[in-house]
This record gives sequence, C-alpha cells and structure tokens, in this order.
Amino acid sequence: MKSLARFFSFLLVVSVSIQVIAQTPNAINYQGVVRDGNGQLLTNTALSAQFTIKQNGPAGSTVYRETHSITTNDYGLFTLKVGGGTVDQGSFSSIDWGNGVYYLKVEADPDGGLNFVSLSTTQLLSVPYALHAKTVDNADDADADPSNEFQTLTRNGTNIELSDGGGSVPLFDDDASNEIQTITKNGNTIELSLVGGSVTLDDDDATNELQTLSRTGDTVRLSQGGGQFIDQKNDADADPSNELQTISKSGNQIILSNGGGIIVDDINDADADAGNELQTLTRSGVDLTLSNGGGTINAPASTGLKYIICIEGASPPTSGTPQTVPMLGEIKLFAGSFAPAGWTFCEGQILPINNFPTLFSVIGTTYGGNGVSTFQLPDLTNKTAHHRQ
Repeated sequence: MKSLARFFSFLLVVSVSIQVIAQTPNAINYQGVVRDGNGQLLTNTALSAQFTIKQNGPAGSTVYRETHSITTNDYGLFTLKVGGGTVDQGSFSSIDWGNGVYYLKVEADPDGGLNFVSLSTTQLLSVPYALHAKTVDNADDADADPSNEFQTLTRNGTNIELSDGGGSVPLFDDDASNEIQTITKNGNTIELSLVGGSVTLDDDDATNELQTLSRTGDTVRLSQGGGQFIDQKNDADADPSNELQTISKSGNQIILSNGGGIIVDDINDADADAGNELQTLTRSGVDLTLSNGGGTINAPASTGLKYIICIEGASPPTSGTPQTVPMLGEIKLFAGSFAPAGWTFCEGQILPINNFPTLFSVIGTTYGGNGVSTFQLPDLTNKTAHHRQ
C-alpha cells in the first residue's frame, strides 16, 4: 500500500447540495482535491474511498456505510454523491436526520483496494440536514427552481473558486521549473540562485602555497614567512669538492694531500706483487705444512693456546727502537682461560671506534668493520703459529 505521507489530503466538503425532488434520490454531493505528501496534485489517479455516517459523535454508532471507486481529473479533483455508492451497511434514505447529531467519516485506499485508512471525521452541519426538510410539513422552496442551488467550480490562476460565495482555496503553481535553482561560481564564491545562499571556497591557485628556500651567508630562509635559521657549518667558498684529499705512496711513505700527514710503511714489498708471497697451509695427520718452503710443524689437534691482542698499551713508534712495554695491536699466544687486563682474545670482535680510537689508528679496517663507527679485531680462533723460514 502506498504510504499515506505520499497520499492525499481531501479538501473538506467543497460543495454539498441536497437533492430533494421526488424524482431524484437522496444524496450529498461531495467534491475533493487529492495531493501527495509534498503538496503536488495527484491527477488522473484511480483510488477507492469509504464514507461512513456516525450518529451522536465521531465514535458513535454506524447508521450507514458505502464505498466508491473514483478517478481524479487533470486538476486532481473528484466528485461523488454520498448515498450513491456501493452500500455496505444501512440505508441512506432511512436516516432520520432530525434525530441527533451526525458525523461523516472519510477513509481511503490509495491502491484502489479495500484496505481503508481513516482520513477525517467531520460533523455534518445544517446543509445536509436539508434532507430532513423533505419530511417537514409545508416544506416550501420559494422559487420552486430545483437547479438554482447548484454551484460551479472554476480555476482562477492558482485558486480554485466555488460560485455563489462558496469560497476559494489556493493551489500550488503548476510550473514544473520555477523551483529549479542554478549554481554559479564568482571568484572563490559558490552561489545558488533564488536566494539559495552562497559559500566561500579556498582559493583555487595550486602554486601560491609553494615556498622557496634560499641562503645568504650563514642564514637559511624559507619564503612566505616560513622562518630562518643560522647554519653553524659555514663553508666559506661553497665548493663541495675542494676539501677532498688524495692518498699516495712514495717508497715506504704514505702521503695524504692538503697537509693530511705522512706515515712510514715498514713493510716494503720490493716487487709490488701482491700475490707472490701467498702460501698455503696443509695438514697431514699431526703435521702442518706451509708451501713455498714455509716448513712443517707437528701440531696436535688442540694446543690449548689462544691468541690475545693488546687493546690498552703504548702506541707503536714509527721509527727507532721498539718499546719494551706492550704496544697497541701487539698479538701474543696465551695459555690462560681468560685474557689479562688490557688484552682481549683475537676472536673477530666488532669494536666501536669511539671507545678505541688509538687502536683503530693502528689496525684500521684491516680485519673488517665499516671504518666509520666500527672496526674488527683479527679472528685467530683455532689458528696455529708457525715459523717462517
């Protein structure tokens, strides 16, 4: 069933006329206009209605009930005769209009069926009681004209008017387009016509929020009030490459350009061949043999000896007589189960440069590490010392 919010509001009785001539059946002319929940006329629409006459109150006894199948016209208007429908209960001509107060209850089914929903219950006032005048003695219609009480319904612009002072009711206009609004943009303002209001947008410039970064001396600035700060690192010539240095070797001296210093390489490989001193170590039973005349030693499976390296000692001299105290980077065999103070086992540990800067300056990344924050000790685990001839 269609929602009644969508359905109609009957206008109350717009026109009621009583037929009292002997040749004309008793009836009450009923006219109404049908609108949906939005106030729009329901034109050329079929529906069903039920009319009930109650005695002595809206909830009083039912003395008559009938149903009608109706269709609205081009203006949403319908006309019917109460007393001329399909009778469901009672007899319209038998109603004693002079006995009590009567009410007309209107019900409808917008689907045209019999599922009626109550719309209104209205007291019948003096006009319907003219039906009772038929039974009054000496009833006299002064002009004896059976038609001059009829009224006509007309439309004047947006008003429906009933002749002979019957009044008028306003209709909504039937212009399907005059509520349509248009939306426009004026600068950064969106406007809706017919006083629909406006809203302001952010600007549509995709670039005016961009900022530029610049530097003047040691001051770095961001445009459009983005602030500034002082760069404590001031490279006076702004040349990113003129601080680079080159390392070279001349004889047994290693030289770093731009005053970077010189160190003496005590190991001077005369032939500059990095591979011809390499030897291979093999084992046969308990004998370890080093190629290229390196000799053979008897090496049991486990000697119990370990290598230790000095991590807290004197820096090795670059020339002159070697020191007699332990020197950083010095490696010895040790038979103990723990390393002495200032020494540690050679097991390939990764050490932080910050904690051992002097040791790092001696061995560097010879055995590993990234050379920036770490360096590695040699891993001499299970290694055996041998005599080189």
